Amino acid sequence: MIISNSRRHDVVCSLKVTKKLGIQAYAGAPITLSSGTVFGTICILDNRPRSFTASEVEHLQNMASLLANAIELEYVNIHDPLTNAYNYSFLQQRAASSLKETTVFHVDIDHFKLHSDSLGLEDANTLLHQLADRLKQAVPEGLSVRISGDEFILLVEQPLTESGIQRLSERIHTACGQPFSISRRPVRLTCSIGASASADQDIQLDELLQQAAIALQEAKKRGYDQTVLYEPGMHTSYSYKRTIIRDLPEALRSGRLSLVYQPQFHTASGELRGVEALIRWHHPELGNVSPSDFLPIAEEAGLMHAIDRWVIFESCRQIASLSVPVGLAINVSSFPSKGEYLISYIKEVLKETEIDPSLLEFELTETSAPLSIENLKSFIESLRGLGVRTALDDFGTGYSSLTYIQQLPLHSLKLDRSFIASLNGSFQSEKIVEQMLAVAELFELDVIAEGVETSSQWSRLRELRCGYVQGFYCAKPVSLPILAAYLKHDPTFSNETGPPLA
Repeated sequence: MIISNSRRHDVVCSLKVTKKLGIQAYAGAPITLSSGTVFGTICILDNRPRSFTASEVEHLQNMASLLANAIELEYVNIHDPLTNAYNYSFLQQRAASSLKETTVFHVDIDHFKLHSDSLGLEDANTLLHQLADRLKQAVPEGLSVRISGDEFILLVEQPLTESGIQRLSERIHTACGQPFSISRRPVRLTCSIGASASADQDIQLDELLQQAAIALQEAKKRGYDQTVLYEPGMHTSYSYKRTIIRDLPEALRSGRLSLVYQPQFHTASGELRGVEALIRWHHPELGNVSPSDFLPIAEEAGLMHAIDRWVIFESCRQIASLSVPVGLAINVSSFPSKGEYLISYIKEVLKETEIDPSLLEFELTETSAPLSIENLKSFIESLRGLGVRTALDDFGTGYSSLTYIQQLPLHSLKLDRSFIASLNGSFQSEKIVEQMLAVAELFELDVIAEGVETSSQWSRLRELRCGYVQGFYCAKPVSLPILAAYLKHDPTFSNETGPPLA
């Protein structure tokens, strides 16, 4: 629009702003986006009547076009192309912002990869698009940001009480939980939510985001489909976990991990059956880190296969160096996902260390992720083909105990320590152990009771005719030099009256 004299233009002349500013001449060009939407207008104003040259009008139109391109480029830079939600760059631009009375919700779809693999890429993207729309509708007062595949941040810049946070999170859970229609198929989702709030204190967005991420991990730890509000004590646990994840790969590479060996004994005679290899880690800052702390974190971080390989090689190398043959039990956790690779690797280790395969027994943990009987059977038969024994660890605590021992070519069972701990004080526990021993005898399987802590437990297991025992009362884990010294003194460890290494 071009107006050379506003006094002769009824509409413009009647506008208050024109009168107040004394605008006499006006030239404007619409800022039109590629979608056809008019974002606004760029204009030239003059307080004197005047005409505009063709060059001025062309320049104005070029400026409008440049502005439209810049606006669209900025939109692309801070928006996710799949869902039209804000993207991670948007958060990064505001990371150092100091906020007050702001709440962050970190939303992660539970087990989304399973849905994605089942649906295929196109339908999975459709699902994400629908989900993003629902989140915007569920929290219209917030900003919706997609930070990765199935993770969203909802930023609510207003004061919320703890009950208000709970109500809003319930709206998010409801939005995720209602069925989605994808290619005419209903898809149901659940989500885990970590929330953090700045309350009435100034706090940087970056810190709020980190707190929400910590709370999200806690929500997953508690069993998914939950909301957890960040508490200060959670940070210590999160920092500890990050330190483990950061330093464990280097510990593997640099030889900072070590092994100790816990003996197993014949219950009746007290003679040595063999030893179980147990991993240890002395961290330069954290000190001795318990395997019960770092192994679950290693599994989450995808490091268990590398750890299994290290333990297999190093324990075989060390035990093969002893002056007398000793049975060696090794617990492997990565067999569900890395079975074929482990079999190939074990072949290499047997060849390189020259250890007698009949001395080896690989313990498979029953409580690890469920695996088809066919795949388990194939893995165990491959080990058997190498002349290696297999044991089912933590027997009685997992998914399909009886199915496993009926259909798998096992050699041994390890009774979980939880049954042994209450052996002398619980009639029910004693009956369960009796039944387990009867089942093992039926299938001609050796039984090792782990977690034997008292002489009365050893005695009762002897009465129940449990074949073998392992635990701190029997013998504490020892280093290779100490084990070698004991073997030199008495290769059988024979001791009918009590534990030789207690």
